[in-house]
Amino acid sequence: MSEAVPPDRRSGTGHTRALPTTGLLLVLTAGATLHLLGRTSASGWIALASAALLALPVVALLTRPRLGGLQVTRLIHGQPVAGQRSDVTLTLSNAGRRMTPATTVVDHLPGHEQLVVAFGALRPGASASVRGERLAVQRTASETSTATLRTTSPVGLIGTEVPCPVPGRVVVHPEPATPRGRPAGAGGLGASRAAAPGPGTEILGLRDWRHGESARSVAARASARHGRPLVLEREREDAATLVILVGFGHGPAWEAALSDAASMAVSALRSGRPLALHGLPGTAQTAKGVLDAFAAADDSPALHRAALDDALRQAGHGGVLVVVAGTAARADTDGLLAGLRRAAARRRCAVVVLDERADD
Repeated sequence: MSEAVPPDRRSGTGHTRALPTTGLLLVLTAGATLHLLGRTSASGWIALASAALLALPVVALLTRPRLGGLQVTRLIHGQPVAGQRSDVTLTLSNAGRRMTPATTVVDHLPGHEQLVVAFGALRPGASASVRGERLAVQRTASETSTATLRTTSPVGLIGTEVPCPVPGRVVVHPEPATPRGRPAGAGGLGASRAAAPGPGTEILGLRDWRHGESARSVAARASARHGRPLVLEREREDAATLVILVGFGHGPAWEAALSDAASMAVSALRSGRPLALHGLPGTAQTAKGVLDAFAAADDSPALHRAALDDALRQAGHGGVLVVVAGTAARADTDGLLAGLRRAAARRRCAVVVLDERADD
C-alpha cells in the first residue's frame, strides 16, 4: 500500500522564526570587544573594524532567506505497523518565484521516529526527492502532520526555521500480538459456539411440530409420550459472535492489551466469525478497517455501564465479549466488571478482560 500526500498550495508554511547561531555570538562578542578597545585607545582603525563586525548581524537579518514558497509532500511505501520499519519518500518543491538555498527538512510523521533530510538549492518550479527508512514507534491515527524547514542566511549568522503543514491522514496499525487472557473453560475463542437451532449433532430440545414440516421430522417416542406431535431440535454449530469493547486508556500495558484485542478481531474476521467493535471508530468489514479502528483507539470513551450492557446484548447467548479496560479507577472498573460477569453467566457468554492485570 502506498499513501501519497498531495501538495496543499492553500496552506503554505507557517510563521518564520530567526535562530541565532554560534557564529553570531562570536561576532557580537568580538565587535563589542573591539569597540571597547577602540574607545580606550582612540584608534580609528579598531573602531572601524568594530563597526564592520557589528554590522554583519544586521546584514544577516536583512538577507534571511524566504521559505514561503517551499512545500513538502510525503509518500509512505506500505502500511506502517508499530515496531516495524517502512520507507518514506519526502519531496521538497519550490512553488515560489525565487531560488531557495540549501534547506534541511525535519519530518515529524506521527507515530514515527523523526527523519532529517538535507536538500540542495532549488530553482523556481523545481523539486527534489529523498527516500529514507524510519521506524514506526507507536500506534496512531492522525489527520495532519508537520515538517520543519531550516536554513541559514548567506553570511551564516542567523538561521531560519519555518513549520510546514503536511496534510493527509497517517495511520499506524497496532503491533501484532498473540491473543492472551482467554477465560478458563471457554475452550478458546476459536472454539466458542452459539447454541442455535439447525442441522447438527447436539440435541437442543423438543418443540411442537409446525404445519408444513416433513412428517419424518416428528420424534415418534417423544410424541407418543406427550400425546402430540413433537420435533427433536438439534443445535446448529455456528461461530459465536465476538464483541470487543475498548475503554479509554494509555500506557504500555494498555497498548499491549489493544494489540491482543486487535489480533483477536483480525483472526475472527478472517475465519468468518461475526464481529462487532464498540468504543472504536469505523466498521469491522475488512482486516484493514479493523486495524484502522484500533489505530484510532485514543478517541475511545471511558468504560461505563451502558456501554457494557450494550456490548453484552450484541454478544448474545453463547457469545464472547472482550473488554479492554482503560484507566478508570480500579474500584470503579472492578465493580462494573463484576456486574458484567454475573450478567454474562446468565447468558452463557464468555467474558475476557484485557488490562494491566491480564497476566496476574
